[in-house]
Amino acid sequence: MELSHLQFAEAVAAKMKLEASWKVLPSLTGGATSTFDEAKDALAYAKEKNWKRIIIVTDEFHTGRAFYAFNKTFAESKVRVEVAGAVNEVFSINNWWKSDIGIMAYLGKTIKFPIYMLWDSEPEMVENN
Repeated sequence: MELSHLQFAEAVAAKMKLEASWKVLPSLTGGATSTFDEAKDALAYAKEKNWKRIIIVTDEFHTGRAFYAFNKTFAESKVRVEVAGAVNEVFSINNWWKSDIGIMAYLGKTIKFPIYMLWDSEPEMVENN
């Protein structure tokens, strides 16, 4: 049985007896395929709800690039962006080289971060099918 991210978050909150409400942000493009897409979706939603601050929670290894992309996307808005790193169940900064997924994540980061520095959105040459 597979759970969606939303179902997993709801199950964890219920197990921990937390009163939390969960929503999936509406997508401007029919589904985000990059961190820039997620940032654009979040910005549209934040403006609609008149948010003053947004906290992005993502894997520890992804916090730098996520923070950079969201800051770039939110730069002209009055919404403050913060980021929090969550522990990854498969790998960490101490053992990422011991798993295929950790190696792919860290090597991919070295390729993706320069792209994020050079473009303001996902480059058209990159296809996320």
